[in-house]
Amino acid sequence: MGYSVSRPKNCLKCAGKAFLLLAIVLLAAGLFVRYQGVQYTLATLTGTWGSAPDLAIVTGENAPCGGQTPCESNPIRVLTFNIFCRMCSHPDSGYEPWDARVPHLVEVMQRYQPDLIGLQETGTQADLNDLLAWNPSLVVHTWRAGPLVYADAALAYDATRFEPLDSGWFWLNPNPALPFGWAWRWQSMPRYVTWIWLREVETGFVFLYTNTHFDNNAPNKEAAALLFNDMLAETADFYPIISTGDFNTEPTSQRYANLRHGDPPRFVNTHDLAPAPAFPDFDALDLATPPPGRYQQFESLIDHIFVAGPIEAEVREWRVDANLYGDGQRASDHPAVFAELILRIP
Repeated sequence: MGYSVSRPKNCLKCAGKAFLLLAIVLLAAGLFVRYQGVQYTLATLTGTWGSAPDLAIVTGENAPCGGQTPCESNPIRVLTFNIFCRMCSHPDSGYEPWDARVPHLVEVMQRYQPDLIGLQETGTQADLNDLLAWNPSLVVHTWRAGPLVYADAALAYDATRFEPLDSGWFWLNPNPALPFGWAWRWQSMPRYVTWIWLREVETGFVFLYTNTHFDNNAPNKEAAALLFNDMLAETADFYPIISTGDFNTEPTSQRYANLRHGDPPRFVNTHDLAPAPAFPDFDALDLATPPPGRYQQFESLIDHIFVAGPIEAEVREWRVDANLYGDGQRASDHPAVFAELILRIP
């Protein structure tokens, strides 16, 4: 009986076809990832596309003070705080673990009893629960899709004082509607702006509140400053805005000028409106290792509270909090920044 010699050739041919098919699949998968197919799919399936704030929501019965002028808010206490993420406090970080830091992070917030809080570097719902359980009246708005929560720029408001009218977010990338889209520097950490329209229950005063966390690499934060201003420009032309965030931007930089935009600037730092800005006095504490300069001078600060809009803003108090506990431990690598303000529509 003879044996055919064609079988090995057929096996080689099959292996070649399988290899080619695998190569095609891998190429298609690579292109799908490279051109953000995962992000587009996620946004479509979860309905989490971003958008700029909708101006139509604040007309008619939702107009500030029912459309009456002048219109004035009660004093609003605002805090912005980058809390140094749970995973950041690893053994080599120089900071105590998350569970040890949380009570001191909470202590900072309790000290100021804020009506509005902008948090940065929070991650999951568990982080938010740890930080905000002290005040059941605080309601959180951040990016979420069902059980998925990405709270890098979460905001919270006191629901006994304010009621929400509309909310959303936009992303700091070339396509601001696309969740987790690649930023200007590809494969960077996804960053976004959270926004919410709030109406003060007692006065009817309506304003937009936003919170953000700019990326820390130059290409992304340079472009983010321009995008932030551009996305909120129309709103700022007509309505009051309070904006908090870790903008990763010092006041002496050109990026800061781009962020504020214009002459006079569209966004005004509450520090500049305060009668007596207050920084902690570390010399009086006799610390072996004082915190970095951004705790002590405005020129080094990268966390800000801005106001914008056709308003008169009165800032009653503005201060930087040291976040120190124990023998000079820091609850976070960022100071909390606080302002108490009143907004008026003439």
